[in-house]
Amino acid sequence: ALYRVIDRVAPKPRRKTEKNRPEPAPKATTFSPGSFDFSSAMETVIGNEDLFREIAAMFIAQCPDYVARIREAIAENDAGVLEREAHTLKGAVGNFGAEKAYELAYRLEKLGKEGKIAEASGELPGLERALDELTGKMKRVLQEMKNEDPGR
Repeated sequence: ALYRVIDRVAPKPRRKTEKNRPEPAPKATTFSPGSFDFSSAMETVIGNEDLFREIAAMFIAQCPDYVARIREAIAENDAGVLEREAHTLKGAVGNFGAEKAYELAYRLEKLGKEGKIAEASGELPGLERALDELTGKMKRVLQEMKNEDPGR
């Protein structure tokens, strides 16, 4: 469901007139580089805060499932599933400008492709930390957005 929504709203190549559109206003919260990029996330949803809320909430809810499927693929020594699940997660975190989580998911995807399951188990804790940081920051942004719009 998350990917259908993303495909529906993913930015298309911009025309000249769209280049002049102002960027969304940055939030007061600042985050460490690479963990979460609100501007990038808002660009993904073309500045639509309601859509951002929906996609962010879906990602936060599904994040434990991503990790569980990757952990299971490693435990079952299933390189194909590891590659596929890490690729899926990589795409999801890429929508939020989460460079650290993206890079770690990419490493796991590559290790799955190369069949290096033993090495993948060593990468998983770093990915989990990056995802915890990402989802924590996303929750704070969602809370700030809610506080700015008390009708939600």
